[in-house]
Amino acid sequence: MLVDVTDRHRARQRLALIADGSARIGTTLDVEQTARELADVAVPELADVAAVDILDSILNDRHPTATGAGRALFRALAVKAAYPTEAVRAADPAGHLASYGAERLATQCVRTGRPILIPHVGERDLARIARDAEAAAILARAGVHSYLLTPLVARGPSSR
Repeated sequence: MLVDVTDRHRARQRLALIADGSARIGTTLDVEQTARELADVAVPELADVAAVDILDSILNDRHPTATGAGRALFRALAVKAAYPTEAVRAADPAGHLASYGAERLATQCVRTGRPILIPHVGERDLARIARDAEAAAILARAGVHSYLLTPLVARGPSSR
């Protein structure tokens, strides 16, 4: 009988990450603190750089809303990097508001409620990831090669 210890080791690492995340994320009801905790757990175990943004309407205790023409208004809450990298400059700084059109991946992610993975980021992808052409150029120079967006549901459906 052969046992792949590599698979067992990876499984233990994943379980340890889940346990660590459970203990470190959501220590408070403060959304901004929770965003920082989430970024702290994601980097460096899952990502080199993590940004946590939220629909601005959620911060104001309203239903998720879009602005005109299918746009969504996001507020940046946290950015974390595993090492010094120019890529951080491409992320919106904490507190910044950004309105993204329907073609943007972040807007699509929150509209569908489904994660989006781009395993091999190309030039066309950068335009749908970055806030503008300058940020896309920064990401390209930094060597961004994969990208993952994950919607996080903080509340269940509202009865309002």
